[in-house]
Amino acid sequence: SLKTDVYRKALHLWPAIIIIILWLFAVYIWEGIWNADLIWKIPGEQFGTFLIITSGYSGILIFAALDYVRLSYVFKKKNFFHLLPDKVSNILIKSLKRHEMFEFTKPAVLILAFTPIFFLPFGIFAAASLIGTIGDGAASIMGLKYGKYKFPKNSNKTIIGYIAGFIASFIISFLCILIFVFDISLTKMILIAISGALTFFVIDLSNVKIDDNILNPLFSGLVMGLLYFLI
Repeated sequence: SLKTDVYRKALHLWPAIIIIILWLFAVYIWEGIWNADLIWKIPGEQFGTFLIITSGYSGILIFAALDYVRLSYVFKKKNFFHLLPDKVSNILIKSLKRHEMFEFTKPAVLILAFTPIFFLPFGIFAAASLIGTIGDGAASIMGLKYGKYKFPKNSNKTIIGYIAGFIASFIISFLCILIFVFDISLTKMILIAISGALTFFVIDLSNVKIDDNILNPLFSGLVMGLLYFLI
């Protein structure tokens, strides 16, 4: 349903938002306002990297633990599902499709998918992270709400979903590069943003069986990073 999909995409969005907030804090507050880098001898970018890695792997452990407790009901003698707080359980259940009730949730996988592209320029990394959440979310939600024409016909994906995903991916990529990357021309920014959006579109259209939460940030980031260094 549309409501379930909105919950899902909102949950998937949190890892990328937290990463960007930590980076902004480290660079613009820790170093820029507090000048803490002069005291601790740690530049803002390095401190931001430390915060992101620490919070990322902490998040993986937390979501893995929550899933372990949530899925423990399948073991009759080792069931401790009751230890999971009701509010946490409701959030997880609302964000899952019926067939995903017996699977691990996606945020941990999404965080791990960010790892290979983490050491690209931060603007590229942020763009790829948000393509995997906002781009995918726009495609899914717009497709569910307004989609009438499916392509391929035996797929649940719609033409309006492809268009919405491409536009959202381009806009978010361009904004991330504009805000976080300072040493390139406007033309180069647009080309990199288009490449990220096109990569998302191709992956979405290919409809491969591998989870697009992994493919979208990974390949969008690699393609944008390649163009950043080659153009």
